[in-house]
Order: sequence, then structure tokens, then C-alpha cells
Amino acid sequence: MAVARLDRAMRAATPPRRGLGSLWLPVAVSAACYTGFVARTAFEVDGETYFSLFDDAMISMTYARNLAEGAGLVWLPSGPAVEGYTNFAWTAWMALLHLVPVAASKVSLLVMVSGVALLLAAVGVVFFIARRVFPDLPAAAPVAAWLTGLYYPLAYWTLRGMEVGLLALLVSVAVLLALRLREGFSWRDLVGLAGVAALAVLTRTDALLPIGVVAAFAWWTARPDRRLPVAAVLAGTVAVTLAAHTGFRLAVYGAALPNTAALKLGGIALSTRIERGVAALGYVGLVHLWAALAAAVAGLAVRRRTLDRPAVALLAAVFAGQCAYSVVVGGDAWEWMRYANRYVATGAPALLVLAAGGVAALAGAPLARLRRTALALAGVAIVVVAGTALDGLVPATLLQLSEPAATGVMIALPVVAALCLLALPALARAGGRTVALLLLGAVVLVAVNGAPVAQWLATGGAHVADDARMTRYALLLRETTDPDAEIAVVWAGALPYWSRRASLDLLGKTDPVVAAGPARDRPFHPGHMKTDYAYSVGTRRPDLVAQVFSPSRADLRAIRSYGYTPVAERTFVRKGTTAVDVAALRAALAGSPHRPSRAP
Repeated sequence: MAVARLDRAMRAATPPRRGLGSLWLPVAVSAACYTGFVARTAFEVDGETYFSLFDDAMISMTYARNLAEGAGLVWLPSGPAVEGYTNFAWTAWMALLHLVPVAASKVSLLVMVSGVALLLAAVGVVFFIARRVFPDLPAAAPVAAWLTGLYYPLAYWTLRGMEVGLLALLVSVAVLLALRLREGFSWRDLVGLAGVAALAVLTRTDALLPIGVVAAFAWWTARPDRRLPVAAVLAGTVAVTLAAHTGFRLAVYGAALPNTAALKLGGIALSTRIERGVAALGYVGLVHLWAALAAAVAGLAVRRRTLDRPAVALLAAVFAGQCAYSVVVGGDAWEWMRYANRYVATGAPALLVLAAGGVAALAGAPLARLRRTALALAGVAIVVVAGTALDGLVPATLLQLSEPAATGVMIALPVVAALCLLALPALARAGGRTVALLLLGAVVLVAVNGAPVAQWLATGGAHVADDARMTRYALLLRETTDPDAEIAVVWAGALPYWSRRASLDLLGKTDPVVAAGPARDRPFHPGHMKTDYAYSVGTRRPDLVAQVFSPSRADLRAIRSYGYTPVAERTFVRKGTTAVDVAALRAALAGSPHRPSRAP
């Protein structure tokens, strides 16, 4: 009976096909925004238009190209097999894209275009999730679509070539299928959920966490006579997938886990990771996600008696699980961007659905309650202003690479949000509930995305200019080195990919010796804690050290002592090598040093 009533409520609450309730309008606007983002990443080299990706994505691109060219899923066709990627299914997709007959300069564009498709599909899935979770709030679905489609971090990580969009889509589809299974058992939905789970854990093994949350929900909410098949199909599929993938890893790489697991976790105390992870999550929650979190909590509190509690709990658990994972691994290396990292962005659609439900609930609340809630939310905004203004108090372990850009915007946005919230009751009284809905939705949308979009308007996106610079540097190295030259790099994605030169990864993502070594004594910076110049330079002896990562004076002296001569700042050539045109390289670097503004 309860399921039947829920189904009738959902049919009655189906939003109109046009206007504010339509799915197509947020999809169209989002597609236009994604197109603008992608177009702005283009750059020219010798009259040819190039596209490149985030440097970690370019590491996967190197593996993908080697696989497409028949050398296997390896970073160096002539070197030992090392699993320096963590996104198997996404890398396999990149390999397929390398088979498309387009210029090498445009393959990254194909990855971005596929990212656009994934993001738009995620918008649609989120729309239908919101309709099921909030059947009596017709506005929740279109608001969820707008918030997800225009959520900058999800778009940024996906369009820069990372697997985040694929994972966010898979997790969202898994949530939708689990909600459908709860409404009525279907073998088709169960098999679909199992297939989505398998693809998710093949994309990233740590997708086990959100997939486990969804699977537990599907089992718990199933009828007692259906729990055994649900558990058997889901657990069996995931177990077989993991076993097959582990067998592949052992056969190809001789290790059960990616090399990056040793690099990022080995020798790093759990307490150190958690300390930074908590600081990172707390800071991002304060300056970036506060409006979405506040809207979700306040709005759902208003409708707490009519909530679909299990569905709300599922969404909250998916998002909280990703946040907890981010804390345990110490966050990501790019919290200086001041928005959700890759782990949190994967679970963000779940939070945005809850925020959309909160916005819709608040817009329809009685005026007295709306007035009290608006005052409370305005108070939250003022707290955010105070916290953002005290940016200098943030632990150095989190923002040792921070930049002052957009701090003014980050302070101004909560102030504007507070003023809008204070005016909300009067506007709702004068203009009706639609005005309240539009204003609340706009406050959440702008508060969450205002600072990141301001950064994009000013720079074109974090590291976008650096990726172009590294591409030009790589093409220069290709011109000034022999095909059999070996180079040592810090940016282990763009430089090897575009130069097509055998490379040594000084940060150890693709080097098990460095990854297994001790962490350096410096503030914790995930994935950037280990270097071993004695091994990488002194023992491996590359022809060219194209970059050095945060070297001390002792490091620079050591590199010289290994028989290397500087040709530019932090660039060294091995004495006696004939594989490098030193004069041409020195002349090119003297006029235009190819140094990124930040570490990868």
C-alpha cells in the first residue's frame, strides 16, 4: 500500500514538460557552458590548434596510446610494466579514442567531448532521482538538474579529462536503480545495478565505497524473500569483477594494487592524512559547499515529517562516504583550487539533490517558518564571511600552495547571499512562491559556483595555461632530443605524451622504487611527498632532467655531482650525452622558460 501511494504521488507530481519544470532547459544551458569551457582550453602551436588535459589525465592518455598502438597497457613500451594509473575503464576508453582517425592534437578534444556526454547524462539521471526522492515537491527535480548541470567542480574535473564524470554518472545511475528496486523488484533493474557496479569498480577500485552504500540500501529495502537474490547478484558481480581485475594486475604488473597506492599511502601516517583531510574538507565545506549543505539541512528539516527518510539517508550516505574517503586519504593535491576535490565531486550530485529538495521545501513553507529559516541561513552566511576572512589561519598543511585569487569574491558572495535571504520573506509575500523558489535556487547556485567561475573567467581554469605550457615544452623537447633520449620529468603526463620520449617520473607515480621509498620531511601534500634524486638521476642517469620538484640547495648540488650541467633553471643535461641538442635547448629556454605556475 505504501509503495502504491508513493507511486501515485510521483505520477501526480510529475513536472510539466516545458518551462521551469523541464529537463531540457538545464541540459541545453549546461551543454552551452561545457562547450565554452572546452573551447577556451584550445591553444595554438606553430599554427595548429591543440587540446590537452589535466596532467594526471595525460598519464592515462600515455597508457591509452601505447595500448592503442599495440605496446600494451604500459607507460613505457621499452620499460617495466607499472600500473601508474588508477582508472582502468576510463583509460581503456581513452585507448578506443586513440583509434579514431583524427590528428594527435585533437585526441584530447575527443576525451572532453565524451566528458560532455557523461555530464549531460548525469543531469538527466539526477533529475529522475529527485522526482523519486521528493514526489510531492515537483520543483525539486528541475532545481536538482540546474544545480548539477552547472556545478563547476564536476564539470572541471570531467572536462579536464579525469574519470570523475564517469564515476558520478555511474554512482547516480546506481542510486536511481536502487530506488526503483525498492519500489518494485525487477530482475532487469537488479542486473542493471550489478553491471553499473562492475563498471564503477573497474573505473576506480575505491568506487567500492559508494557502490557498497547503494548495494546495502538495495538489500535492506528489498522484500525479505528478495534479499538473497539481491545480495547474491550484487556481491557476486562485484567479487568476480575485483577478482578478474586483480588477476589482470598480477599478470601484467606483478602487483595487486596500483603503484599510486604505495606512493600516496605508504609511509604516511594515518593521523597525518586525517589531519590534512579534515582541514581540507572543513575548508571546502566552509568556502564552497556551505550553501548547498545549509539548504539541504534547513529545507529537509522543514519537511521532516513527510520525507522519504530511507531515500534521503541513501543520498546523504553516498555524499558522506565520499567525504570520509577524502579525509582518510588526506584529501587531494589541489585543495588550493578551493572547491570540491575529485573524491567529493563524485558524490556531490547526491548532495545537490538534497539541496534541491531543501530549496523546493523552503519555497513552499509557510511565511512565518520561511522568515525564521531565512534568518538562520543569513546567520550561516555571516559565519562563512568571518571564516573566509580569516583565511590566513588555515593550516599550512592544507594551503601551502594557496593563492589569493578570488578571496574577495569568496567573501562577497556570502554577504550578498545573506542580504538576499533577509529579503526573501518579503519577496515571497509580494511575488509568490515562484519568486522564493527562483531566489533560493539562485542563492545556492551562485554561492557554490561563484568563486570557481570567477577563477575560470580570469584564468580559463586551474592549470589550463600550465597544460598548454607543458605541451609546448614537450614539443620543444621532441625537437631538441633524439628519439632514444631519456628525460626525467615532474609533469609525468603532458611531457612524455607530447614529446614521445622515454621518461623517468621523479614523483614516482610510474616508478615503484620511488613510490616505495620514504616520504620527505615537508608538509603533507598527497602524491608529492617522495623523490629520490640519487636513484632517479644518479643511478638511472637520464640524458636530460627536464624539471625538478621543489628542490633544496642540497638536491641541486647533488644533481650537479651526478655529472649534470644546468641549461636553464631546474633543467640539467648529462655531461657527454649526444641525445640532446644542448645549444638549441639552452637558447629556447633562455627566451621562454617553460615553467608551470604550480606543481601538477
